Amino acid sequence: MGGGCFLLDNRFKEFVTGNGINKADFTKVRDQWSLFLEGKQVDTRIIPKEVIDSWTRSKNNGVDPYALNSFPFESSRKKELDCFQDTLQKYHFFFKNVLELIDPNEYSFSFGTKDGVRQLISNKIGLSFPGFIGECSEKTVGTNSNSIAINTDRPTILLSPYFYRQDYYQNMNSVAAPIHNEKKEVIGSMSLGYFYPEKTAEAFCLVSFIAKVFDSLYIPLTNEYDKQIQQIINCLPQGLVYLGEKDNVKFYNEKLLDLLKIDRQQNIERQLGKHLPKLGTGVDFVPREVKIDINGKKVRTQVINDDLVNQLSTEGFKLIQLEENDGTSIPRYEGKKLDCNELFTFDQIVGNSSLIKKAKEIANNVANTSVPVILYGESGTGKEMFAQAIHNASPRREQPFIAINCGAL
Repeated sequence: MGGGCFLLDNRFKEFVTGNGINKADFTKVRDQWSLFLEGKQVDTRIIPKEVIDSWTRSKNNGVDPYALNSFPFESSRKKELDCFQDTLQKYHFFFKNVLELIDPNEYSFSFGTKDGVRQLISNKIGLSFPGFIGECSEKTVGTNSNSIAINTDRPTILLSPYFYRQDYYQNMNSVAAPIHNEKKEVIGSMSLGYFYPEKTAEAFCLVSFIAKVFDSLYIPLTNEYDKQIQQIINCLPQGLVYLGEKDNVKFYNEKLLDLLKIDRQQNIERQLGKHLPKLGTGVDFVPREVKIDINGKKVRTQVINDDLVNQLSTEGFKLIQLEENDGTSIPRYEGKKLDCNELFTFDQIVGNSSLIKKAKEIANNVANTSVPVILYGESGTGKEMFAQAIHNASPRREQPFIAINCGAL
């Protein structure tokens, strides 16, 4: 076959040794392309079957081979667009590090889904393609390296005359490799674009390596990371829900479902969505007590809403903590100024053991001094209750009490 389109097989060996690029073949390929458009038989010694199949799908999809227009993703498909942007954000850390491996003056880099939604992530080589999120499938732009890589589930080289819309791609060459999820299912592809055919062998090895790292290391790492988060929050006594930048539910624990009486047999995210506005999504929110209607019953709950950043993906997220407040639980108002009327007193710390009585006696005595106090004990033993009571019994009781979560620091 003529040089230009290769899958990962023995034909690639010729390409690596320099025997694969024969620009004289480009004219033959274009002649075969013209024959195909006329409905005539194509020489399979020049055009590989994978390309003919892709040309056929493009033609059947009604793609105009001479068109020069791009296909920006329709804003009306907001849900799909948001999903793709979430995916880009999820893999941001990976893309950022991949760009360290790629010479931006030699290659463009793009990422796309199995459905053909694609983003040109790096383009410093002067490609005329727009940088917006667009549709790049055989239904819109016709044959391209990504569509073949996804359909064959193999890394692919596609030089310029093999594209279905040759005028649109002009002199661009491309290599692409499929990427997979944890079930080994194809979810999309990554590709490199370049102008000089002599760079093909290097580009092919590079994109194959990048896809292999994604499949073998990054996907297992992020999946394990997600599992660890889920295991951790399921161990916590508070109800927790973890929201993405657009307040979409990413994680929640069993305690939250119990507090909100969520029916696990129904759509959990939809049920949570009915409660989220009261828990502080979409508004400036300070920790406070909230009464939530659960099955017709008003339940007092304590809510803390924090805006945080995922250091792995740089994605912003919200962590909402929900705790049933029966009137004895401690208001956990880290960073908020509280006056004495909102604080616990020693009278509210109830206990008959000699140890609790001794602790209250010492704390009462120290409250009248100005010395620093260290309270130590296991989680849930009442350290913050004692801290509030000490402040409330001190000469400083009329001044604000500010709790700082040192663990968060």
